[in-house]
Amino acid sequence: MNVKKIIPGIDIKNGKVVKSVKFLGTKEVGDDPVAFAKKYYEDGADELTILDIMASIEGRQTKLDIISRIREAVNIPVSVSGGI
Repeated sequence: MNVKKIIPGIDIKNGKVVKSVKFLGTKEVGDDPVAFAKKYYEDGADELTILDIMASIEGRQTKLDIISRIREAVNIPVSVSGGI
């Protein structure tokens, strides 16, 4: 049986949702990562991947308040990367 999963990624920089190509030309695409997570969940995502793209570079941990709010908003697995 060939099972496929939909696992969108949400890149976060300074608490905002961003998109880039190979982390170059980063552009802000939204103010609220939780809203993006909810939309992906409602659209049928099986899991979410959250990447705080500046956490490691800045030598800090991922903003756990954002992750906590996302976990409260969706009922699917969430993977977190960056500053862990």
